[in-house]
Amino acid sequence: MMAFTSVRSGLLTSVGLWLALGFLVVGGCAGPQEFATEADQQLAAEYRELYPTRNMARIGDAFSHTSDKDVENYLRILEGKKGADAGRIDYIRWRMGEQLKQMKLVFATDADKQLAAEFRQLHPTRNRAFLRETFNSLDARTTETFLGILEGKEGVNEGGMGYIRGVIGGQVAQMKAAAGYTGPETLTIARAPSKITVDADLSDEAWQAATPITTWYTLNKGATPETDMQKTSLRILWDEEYLYFAFEADDVTFDSPFIERDGPIYNHDCFEVFILPSKRWNLYWELEFNAAGSIMDNLCYKVLDRWGGDARFAETMEGMQFAWRVVEKDGKPVGYVMEIAVPFRELPAFGEVKPGATFHMLACRVDTAPKDPETGAQAHPMRLLTSVPTFAWFHNIACYQPVVLGE
Repeated sequence: MMAFTSVRSGLLTSVGLWLALGFLVVGGCAGPQEFATEADQQLAAEYRELYPTRNMARIGDAFSHTSDKDVENYLRILEGKKGADAGRIDYIRWRMGEQLKQMKLVFATDADKQLAAEFRQLHPTRNRAFLRETFNSLDARTTETFLGILEGKEGVNEGGMGYIRGVIGGQVAQMKAAAGYTGPETLTIARAPSKITVDADLSDEAWQAATPITTWYTLNKGATPETDMQKTSLRILWDEEYLYFAFEADDVTFDSPFIERDGPIYNHDCFEVFILPSKRWNLYWELEFNAAGSIMDNLCYKVLDRWGGDARFAETMEGMQFAWRVVEKDGKPVGYVMEIAVPFRELPAFGEVKPGATFHMLACRVDTAPKDPETGAQAHPMRLLTSVPTFAWFHNIACYQPVVLGE
């Protein structure tokens, strides 16, 4: 009996020692206590604000294994009311942060669902010839993901939802604008009846033979003219050597700094013309001019199966003539005039210069306003105007207008 008692006593002593050692080991692994940072406190404040209003029907799974008691305990730690070891507080930050993201998710409204329905209805019937580039930037898988979000199948953060609404909404607007559109009518330009001097003085008698283009279109708005645009006029003539352009624009928000050759003239007030001699070869000139004498001449090769193409800024249009004049009133600029002569010999694959010869072109006006140096504000946002309805952007050669050299 005594022997058994001694053995039992020894076992209990051993177990007690192991428990004590285990407690010391566990306690030692816990490490020093950490307390909340300002970021933790901000996280807790956002969580307390959103937690009562969370959409449990949408995000219930994210909270199913975090009881209200645990939530309160976690929040107290994030608010600095008590500490936790480093591993524990990192876990709490992660867990509460992930739940906060879930509570911030935005889900589709009725308007979003209607937008998705319109897209699904129009997309199979879209005018592929004129909208090719509009849709190349989104592959089929991404498009389906975006539509699923707009249909309420999953949530996304507010910024993502805004982007998706903008992309899909823009494509729906373009599909509507291009419905039934078969392209611009052919433009016939007159031969110059007398010599033209390129000096930005449009009093040359020859310009009286040119019919001015005064109807302009807002990019991606189909046949809807820009109702508040400033007066814009373009005349075109030709002779055996040159294609001539006379561009006039009212501009009370003049923004035309000098920019080095081939620089980003398009970020300011400018006139642009895209000249495509032959659709068979897809080579065209992008020419840009502003009222400070800046020029960009860029020979482009169009790649039809992807957005954009190859731009060759190293190419220069030799023999091109350009003159400009700023129109002032009471010492302030209120508009500008440009006169340009493009040599036919610089137009690749144009062929013989004679009546009946054809090419394609698009004329554009970029109308901006100077930025306030302190606030960066502008009197009006950038306006992109085109001589014919244009979809996607200026480099969509499917929208370029056929032009015939007249008698």
